[in-house]
Amino acid sequence: MARVESIKLTDLLVNTENYRFETISGQKEAIDKMIENQEEKLYNLAEHIVKNGPNPNDKIQVVASSHDKSKYIVLEGNRRIIALKLLENPELIDNPKYLYLKRKFKRLNAESSGKLVNDIELTPDVNSGHETLSHAATCLA
Repeated sequence: MARVESIKLTDLLVNTENYRFETISGQKEAIDKMIENQEEKLYNLAEHIVKNGPNPNDKIQVVASSHDKSKYIVLEGNRRIIALKLLENPELIDNPKYLYLKRKFKRLNAESSGKLVNDIELTPDVNSGHETLSHAATCLA
């Protein structure tokens, strides 16, 4: 049987070498760039996850961070992880241009009390050599 462990959303690092944009220097810049690139789509994704639950067919692929072994870098699923991070902490949106988006995430956060994704199951993917996060996540009680 495959090893399964639960990891915190806060232990997932956004890929700073995401193919959607040029290499970014840090986590905050990567999140800001995704907000700039996706805007309302991030909110729609978070809202969909809250209303329908995570899609168990959409796996999030990660690799252990070489800088901090307790963290994982997201290879596939960065938009979903950022949407969940913004849902958990709307204050990550600090650009005044996206104040409307911050307000929407705050409202969704308040409305979804008890349904926020906090822990995600991690299982090894023997085919890819990478760890795979099951998007059938454990939610806050």
